[in-house]
Amino acid sequence: MTARTFDVCRRIVLAGVEPALLSRQIFDSFGIGRVKLTGAMLSRMELVHRGRLALLQFDDALLSACGATVDDTEGLVNLPLGAREVMAVALFKHQTDGTVRVSLRSKNHVNVRQVAARWRGGGHQHAAGCTLSGDVGAEKAALIAALGAAIGD
Repeated sequence: MTARTFDVCRRIVLAGVEPALLSRQIFDSFGIGRVKLTGAMLSRMELVHRGRLALLQFDDALLSACGATVDDTEGLVNLPLGAREVMAVALFKHQTDGTVRVSLRSKNHVNVRQVAARWRGGGHQHAAGCTLSGDVGAEKAALIAALGAAIGD
């Protein structure tokens, strides 16, 4: 944020825009399917590596059961990072072709881009992704171990 950002915000308020209302319209405007999906994913969340790595997952069956769509998953990977203990999150998206797409997020020193690169993925230090194929169970276990090493376990 810069001083210019705050000046623009000041002018918007002076023009009659209500920041709280605008914020709700932008950030708190989604369907009940997303709310149900959020609850379902968080209730199934696994914590590993001394609670510092959160694992989330979903497939088409869970989306359907919640009345949600893939669009409703946008941003859910970031939720566990709000916990002080959690340093990284892996969100596993089971695909119909048997592969698993993985979204990775982290904070502080944890570099998930380096982990994703081992599976031909990419991204940034704190936001990356990759795809698991073949023996997905073994690949998932290896990815979780690599994330634990990146965290420092």
